[in-house]
Amino acid sequence: MSRLRQSLVQHSPFGWDSLEDPLNDGWDAVVRRDRPASPDAELDDVALLRRVHALDATTLPSPNFLGDLEQRLRELYPTPGSTPEGVSRAQLPRFGNPPPPSMRQIAPPRTHRRIFMPAAMAVLALVLITSLGVRYFALPRSPEPPAIPAATLVEPTMETMVQLDFTPSDFGMPEASTWTDMYFNLIQIDPGTSFTTDTDWYTWIDGPLLIQVLSGELTIHPAGPARFYPDSQRDQNPEEISPGQSVSLGPGAAIYYSAVDAATGSNPGSEPVMALQVSIGHLSVPGTGPDAAPIDIKNLDRQMDWQMDAPPSAGASISIQRLRLAPFDSFVFDPDPESTYFCVFDPLQMDGVRIAKGALDGLAPNVDTDRLYASTQLTYPDPGPHTIVNLGDETTNFYFLVVEALPEAGVSGA
Repeated sequence: MSRLRQSLVQHSPFGWDSLEDPLNDGWDAVVRRDRPASPDAELDDVALLRRVHALDATTLPSPNFLGDLEQRLRELYPTPGSTPEGVSRAQLPRFGNPPPPSMRQIAPPRTHRRIFMPAAMAVLALVLITSLGVRYFALPRSPEPPAIPAATLVEPTMETMVQLDFTPSDFGMPEASTWTDMYFNLIQIDPGTSFTTDTDWYTWIDGPLLIQVLSGELTIHPAGPARFYPDSQRDQNPEEISPGQSVSLGPGAAIYYSAVDAATGSNPGSEPVMALQVSIGHLSVPGTGPDAAPIDIKNLDRQMDWQMDAPPSAGASISIQRLRLAPFDSFVFDPDPESTYFCVFDPLQMDGVRIAKGALDGLAPNVDTDRLYASTQLTYPDPGPHTIVNLGDETTNFYFLVVEALPEAGVSGA
């Protein structure tokens, strides 16, 4: 369209008539929703004028409108150049609605025309920015940003997995005050295998024998009477089991009976059974007891004491407690030096577990730590508190057997 303007100016004897400008004619046609009357009107320019006119009915543009429009206009219209007569070779189309035909004024001289378009653009930009600002501040907003919920951190604690209150009347076993020997074992029974407790490892101790399943399924067939905990963590009241009756133990279940009565067990599942086994009492024959572990089970960890301090009472409380440390958890371990307890754990889970002397909130580079490689480090620690820290990438479990005197002899069993 600028090419047509140049030809009109060069060949018209009276100069340039703005009323006959194809741009004005095209704009009038767009406003009237008609086709341009001028044969010199170009369809691409008319289409552009229609898009500009449609902006009046649209909502306010996005904040990126001006930048996108400027880029688009730069692509459509190259940088202006001047002819020898000083006529601009590329001019931007005019924005806004023209006045009605009866009110139209003669176009200003061409010398003022160069100033008009930048001024119009500046006014349009100011209007758009002002409108966007009013809309932004008028929108309803929350006075404060929403609070981010805090993570819930659970501090590691000792949890009681099973507890039995033993009395001498349980299956005719001797009083707790005679107990001098104790086993505590972490065992594994492979799928499809069986074992028996009718060996010296178990029967030389004349007190209770306790088995608690940690994972898998275990079938127990006790030869004598027994007491069964189907879900020891939720219900500490055991069921009476008749001699020769078989029971199935899932994770958390436990059973105890007299070690001299013996029992058989089997793993009917497809996964290994992990379990804890406790034998406590007095050696029924002189000596230090059998040293060889059973061959029908895998003994992953064990603690034993042949000269333990017997509880000063006829009855005793026997409990198994668990300490679970997730990665980067820590726990201050400070046992009572007068208490009787054992600790066992799976050595394969101890990769990255460290122990430091003292009660620490966290580890620092200058804190001396030792690798926790044996359960005896927790069974027989140095005096004072110690801090256990799991620096590995797996959760670790520690199992503690605690033996305490009952406050009153004659309390009903379990």
